[in-house]
Amino acid sequence: RRRIEALLPPALAAWGHLAKEIRDLVTSRLAPGPQRREFWENFSERAFGNAPEAGDRKSVTDLIEEIAAGPASTQGQVTFIETVPGDLEMLTLKAVRALQSADVIIFDEQVSDQILELARREARRMPASSCGDRSVDQQIDSVDVMIDTANEGKHVARVFAVGATDTECAKNMVDRVKKEGIAVIQVPGVLSATKITGAG
Repeated sequence: RRRIEALLPPALAAWGHLAKEIRDLVTSRLAPGPQRREFWENFSERAFGNAPEAGDRKSVTDLIEEIAAGPASTQGQVTFIETVPGDLEMLTLKAVRALQSADVIIFDEQVSDQILELARREARRMPASSCGDRSVDQQIDSVDVMIDTANEGKHVARVFAVGATDTECAKNMVDRVKKEGIAVIQVPGVLSATKITGAG
């Protein structure tokens, strides 16, 4: 427990109290599924920052009303996550949150089962083909899967194992997804010597 508490930001407890205060409002104003999920994902991003201030409660309640009034989001996103093969402790909290919110996870063969077990139970898991390799059973280009899935309004996590995917190949994946106008988030690994998904 002490180790977990040491890893978590001190402000997290205050955000937890705020989450408890607004839970009933979220339940009454937002529909189950995409609306509530959109809100809690946004909320969790704030929770790993500074402690909530006086205006944050209003900001959060305004967000609830904005989501309730607006159309359901039709645009998904792709998160590129860098991992160290077999080393669960090298994952960042941001990487864990991305895995837990992803609808589809595409992963290198070297990514350990321990890391994949952090994902949502209902998330679809797909092994990635090597860059440019269409000779194996994985005949579908994983980048096309990322783009098509994100265009359905879903969240895709592409999990790289350091050393398993060529840096230039990985950067090309990121560029292709960005060219489609899809939101891209890049999560480098802890103590990684290079960021395999390139700059940006």
